[in-house]
Amino acid sequence: MRRIEGLGRDIRFFDEIRVWLSLNQMIKTHKPEILHLNSTKVGILGSIIGKANKVNKIIFTAHGLANFEDRPGWQKQLISVGNRAIFALVDRVILISKMELEYTKKWYQSSKHSLVYNGIEPIHELPLSDIVNALPESIKAKFGSKTVKKFVGIGELHRNKGVEFALSAFRNILESKTDFIYVHFGEGELKEILEDKVTRLGLGDHVYFFGFKENASAYLSHFDALVFPSIKEGLPYVVVEGGFAGIQTFASRVGGIPELISDGVNGRLHDAKDVKTLTKHLLNFDIKNDNKRKEIQIEAHRLFSISEMVAATSKIYLN
Repeated sequence: MRRIEGLGRDIRFFDEIRVWLSLNQMIKTHKPEILHLNSTKVGILGSIIGKANKVNKIIFTAHGLANFEDRPGWQKQLISVGNRAIFALVDRVILISKMELEYTKKWYQSSKHSLVYNGIEPIHELPLSDIVNALPESIKAKFGSKTVKKFVGIGELHRNKGVEFALSAFRNILESKTDFIYVHFGEGELKEILEDKVTRLGLGDHVYFFGFKENASAYLSHFDALVFPSIKEGLPYVVVEGGFAGIQTFASRVGGIPELISDGVNGRLHDAKDVKTLTKHLLNFDIKNDNKRKEIQIEAHRLFSISEMVAATSKIYLN
């Protein structure tokens, strides 16, 4: 396996030159029969390089279309043009949600588009002690209580994840005299800004940004619910992992999330940035009557197994 340097989220001219040269050299050296690309940036570069090097089959998986992000209109238009160019250049396109499959039907040759849900390996629970000892005392003390709502988040601290809206909802919960904790696993460019907001909202005894934790999903079952207020998503692994852990998810109604959450069954949905509804859902969540864990786990394993994803992807490779 070889890592290509420069494949970051943002566009930087010299990084793109390095990526172009690395990809081109890699394809010339290995002469692949199939080139499978992921992400908009590498999709644009890789599809052009693949065509130039006469790769037999080029496949692109869209992990959430970037033109759904919270961006200025001109940027969305530019990204949309880039996505359409990729779809035109490649031989097959894999979409990971029904919503995006329907959306892209109006694009170039929609007959070559396929739906393949993300699959994940079974999650092996890790002991709570691995993380509790690293928490502040004010939060650690609440883990043993059966009346404290224990919320968790996993993801990059980026504007697309909408964590600031969750913090506003948590402030509302605090004002209602409901006791809770929220632990977020993940790093990102907004960490300091979000930590400042925690301080300003008086949430320091309830909210903690843990930072990066390897295998963070292995601790999900120790919490009562996953909070996932994204502004833009494809079909997020984290929500699937929440299902594998058997916990309910409170998530925004964006991307493929409504395909993962049956509102009122394995979680609740709210519109992106809708702090009022998210607050209501979190307040109404009754941890004493949370008896759906096994049911949630069974359904998640049925829909999102690795074997199903591999079989569907292999079929696209071979056809």
